[in-house]
Amino acid sequence: MQRKPTGRRTGLCAALLNFLLLLVPVAACTIAPTAGALADGRAIAASCPDGKIPAELVPIDMSGTYAEQTYGGDAQRVVHDAVARTAVCGAGHGHLRVVGFAGSSAKTATLFDDELALAGATEIAQFRRLSGLIEAVDKEVAKNYAAASGLAVGSDITSQLRLADEFRDQLGSAYAVSVVVVSDGFQNAGLDPHSIVDPAMAPEVAAQVTVPDLDGIDLTFTGIGNVTGTPPGSQTTEALIAFYQAICARANANRCTVVTDYVGTKGR
Repeated sequence: MQRKPTGRRTGLCAALLNFLLLLVPVAACTIAPTAGALADGRAIAASCPDGKIPAELVPIDMSGTYAEQTYGGDAQRVVHDAVARTAVCGAGHGHLRVVGFAGSSAKTATLFDDELALAGATEIAQFRRLSGLIEAVDKEVAKNYAAASGLAVGSDITSQLRLADEFRDQLGSAYAVSVVVVSDGFQNAGLDPHSIVDPAMAPEVAAQVTVPDLDGIDLTFTGIGNVTGTPPGSQTTEALIAFYQAICARANANRCTVVTDYVGTKGR
């Protein structure tokens, strides 16, 4: 004859079932972020430069005309992506430099300048630390950005290319350099910004600017036309884009990208 379960056994079974059910959401919460971190990290790793150490330079326009008067928006997204690429691809040797600039290449504010590394014995352990590293660098940049002063006089955007050339030379040939300039694009140091109003004439205006040879460097200008106050018309924005495309081509950059708004691409 089959024995009926006692009340005590029934209670133990119910308690065990409830305990197992409680573990399900905990396990799901643990697996999801881990899987996400692994997928994100591998997506960045897939775009790493072959045989080169990554070096990222991010000059941010602090001239007073750029729409973002505090650290955030495009500048913050650019920094986050730069941290991710540098840390994941650099194997402890990737270098990130973030500077604020205005009217002179001789006077910039260093917002961050260091090598980045992800600690951990395994791939997933390293990738899980990426968000914490991004947050730490973000706080450092924000603190130094708020403390920077004396920059809001003039806007010498193209001079950042000379600094990019120096940055590459100081690091050496072992590095693959990427430069993302965050600026509204209105150059007024050594150039009349109102001369850049016609897309057809933009290359002629660009020919007046001295640029270094940036062969091997990936160059991006983002934020073009994003000014405080009334935004420029579409023709002026198109002229500015054409101007920086011509500058980029004259600099012989490895890759040229000129956009109004930055879209994070996890390693491009």
